[in-house]
Amino acid sequence: MTRIDSGCVRKLTYQNDRLNNMKNDLTLEILSPLGSTYSGSIKQVSVPTPQGEITILPQHSYLYTKITPGEIKVLPQSGKEISIAANGGFLEVGKNLVKILSDYAVRADSINTAEAEKAKKEAERLLQEKKENVDFTLESKNLQRALLELDVADKLRRRHRA
Repeated sequence: MTRIDSGCVRKLTYQNDRLNNMKNDLTLEILSPLGSTYSGSIKQVSVPTPQGEITILPQHSYLYTKITPGEIKVLPQSGKEISIAANGGFLEVGKNLVKILSDYAVRADSINTAEAEKAKKEAERLLQEKKENVDFTLESKNLQRALLELDVADKLRRRHRA
């Protein structure tokens, strides 16, 4: 009869738990010219792409794709979903590492809707005036950014009401 040492059993159980947790750790980094919008360990992230929304989970296959303007939904290890407004960019998935490089990214809970509404109205006014000294490309981007912020903030507000 073989006797099993309880210390060995605990050690093996600990090592197996540690290996399983390592397989399920997924790290996300969202970067824009303004700096890091999010960096940390997550359970999953959903990203808008030209083919539709995709969700990245631990052990996802390698992927490199374009992202479209919209809402990035992050589910951190803590469990409370975080919404981020991103104005397009690129997504790279490696070995349990997700990197998003975006022209513009901001957490939805830090969006000032009054400022976004003001920026929207100002951009619309400048685009309608059609003056020669107005940079239409820049104002179109400002309008797109303001509309994106308002849309993501509105989605977040509706989810909190439900």
